[in-house]
Amino acid sequence: MTVTVESIRPIVEKIIQEALPEAFLVSIKVNISTRSSIQIFVDTDAGITIQECSLLSRKIGAYFDEYDIVDFSYELEVSSPGLNNPLILPRQYAKNIGRDLKVTLNNGEKLEGKLIRFDGYQIIIESETKNSKTKKKELQQHTIDLTNIKEAVVQVGKKKEKSK
Repeated sequence: MTVTVESIRPIVEKIIQEALPEAFLVSIKVNISTRSSIQIFVDTDAGITIQECSLLSRKIGAYFDEYDIVDFSYELEVSSPGLNNPLILPRQYAKNIGRDLKVTLNNGEKLEGKLIRFDGYQIIIESETKNSKTKKKELQQHTIDLTNIKEAVVQVGKKKEKSK
């Protein structure tokens, strides 16, 4: 069997659902080369732990071995998608309400701000802009359809200004 993301996705989703019902599959990457690997990115609404990733790795690896799913030597990695990776699923937007996002729109425009709302179809981010006339900072809200987002990445480690 040729291993592709499409061929193993249903298997991986079933194992995740059975072993850890609160978890969800974010993405899979299959790299077939001299050092082949299968990377499986999983999360939960509360954030996935190392122990949960380890459990899923054992179960997925055991299934692949038992049913001879992968017919080549490979390294299996099950992990959280990490904060530096773009948000892929709508569920990830809901999980990150309150965090700062850097959003690139399909037209190339970039917006940064705090994700304050998500309704399943649109996000609302709030950013500070300087009023050109008064030179004072003002909060501005941007409503963005998910279909207009090319990439959205959570911004971590940015220094916040102290409230006055």
